[in-house]
Amino acid sequence: MSTPNWITVGRIARAHGVRGELAVRTEDPSTSALLQVRSLRLEGEESLREVLFARAANAEVLLRLRGISDRNAAEAIKGRAVQIPRAELPTPEPGEFYFADLVGLTAFDEAGRELGKVQGLWETGPVPVVVIGEGQSELLVPFAEPFIIAVRPEEGRMIVRPPEYGE
Repeated sequence: MSTPNWITVGRIARAHGVRGELAVRTEDPSTSALLQVRSLRLEGEESLREVLFARAANAEVLLRLRGISDRNAAEAIKGRAVQIPRAELPTPEPGEFYFADLVGLTAFDEAGRELGKVQGLWETGPVPVVVIGEGQSELLVPFAEPFIIAVRPEEGRMIVRPPEYGE
């Protein structure tokens, strides 16, 4: 299974101040990736943007990017994904992975039955939710114990214990 060249680390939540500063809500609140990169890409753009400065602020990272110099320019890109080249991120330790690496994995239950492909993750607060399958057969699984049994990106699979709804 191939890994993506770009990792989405968050979304622009809002403009901050009048000089074009951006408040980015990260996909993983514990990440410091945005504080360390020198350039990034915004969703829908091919070229990189230089990071002029970045600082942590509560549950967000405040960024200043070259080419975004006022509040109107910052407001115009609200909601766009912020992506970092994988090469700029540290290699995950054994047993660790980036959420982007989960998309496309095949999910199985503990009995070995295929449940579908991981379509993405929803940031729903303290516990992200894994979206498996599509449409009517979509399954939502909290990304936490006891629901996630094993994640094996190198094998292209994830083993989950789906929640029992309606009981």
